[in-house]
Amino acid sequence: MASGFGLNGGPGRCYAFWQEVLGCYVVNSPEGETGKKKCTPALDDYYECLHHRKEALRTMKMQAAYRKAEAASPARTPPAQSKSAAWVCSGRKRRLLQCCHNCEMGTVK
Repeated sequence: MASGFGLNGGPGRCYAFWQEVLGCYVVNSPEGETGKKKCTPALDDYYECLHHRKEALRTMKMQAAYRKAEAASPARTPPAQSKSAAWVCSGRKRRLLQCCHNCEMGTVK
């Protein structure tokens, strides 16, 4: 918020950016519209702090690239269950996902 107060009473997370924008406007406002255009980078930083749109876009692009690379790689086969993992299925000590699945199916005791 532009008031400067955050949720817990301290300064808001974007208040420093807002002060930068206001300072830029105060210094450049006598120049009119051309002076305000000088403040565009500071205003963009403030909006990014508020809404995280650039960050979200970058994250979506990284996730898409990861999914594309994952789809292009050959499928991995799950490793075979070792005998040392089979004892974990006894009683309530089910720790391995594959082992627990086998215990529920009744294949390993």
